[in-house]
Amino acid sequence: MAETKTVSPWINWLVWLAALLSAGGSGFTAANFVKGEGDKASVVVKAPEKARVGELVVLDASESYVDAFKWEVTPKTDNFVVIEDGKRAFFSGEKPGNYTFWVAGAADKSVDLKSVVVTIEGVVPPDPVPNGLDAKIRQWLKLVKSETWAQEANALGASFRSVSLQTSTGIIKTPEDVIKSTKISNQATLGPKIAAWDSTFGQELRKELNSLSAAGKLPDMPSHAALWLQIGEILEKVANEGKR
Repeated sequence: MAETKTVSPWINWLVWLAALLSAGGSGFTAANFVKGEGDKASVVVKAPEKARVGELVVLDASESYVDAFKWEVTPKTDNFVVIEDGKRAFFSGEKPGNYTFWVAGAADKSVDLKSVVVTIEGVVPPDPVPNGLDAKIRQWLKLVKSETWAQEANALGASFRSVSLQTSTGIIKTPEDVIKSTKISNQATLGPKIAAWDSTFGQELRKELNSLSAAGKLPDMPSHAALWLQIGEILEKVANEGKR
């Protein structure tokens, strides 16, 4: 559970004063709790200490003793929404780092303000398929001199997807091993047809991979796994269409 911090009383006073001056507490979300007269606000926030990139995080303030809530998060993110009149909030971190959630609760001219920090871990998902890769693969396929190119392209697509799966699950651990495993898998897939493919499609693909690598587009194993999956899917799609 993430640590909840209590903010000093003078900040509480400033927040409450700002609420009073903002047209009757504008910016606070009514919680509609049943409270006894004279009870002081008390904010309780529960949240996990850590989460993965893209994972849904639930922040729970339902045990707070307040009439109204106001939430803020730093750094700012669009992947944050408050629900149930402020009693809960959903959040999903799009990149690694620490996100601080500030929760103010108001009741009977008193305010409680707490903060909770959630650490997002992991890697940023890789960029989508490079622009024009679909068209490039179609052009490279036209260079392959084989009457059974569609069947071979379909099998090659499955080969790339297999290497992608092994990469994403950690069986293949380095970019060099990705290339080595791809070569072995493709040779086993195409058999005697490998020469016709390697001198045409393979040569052009290697140029593209070198270009992407030099441009920093393949910085880690997740980016390799994603690209290999995309290559496999494009090969299978073109093969099923039967038209290069």
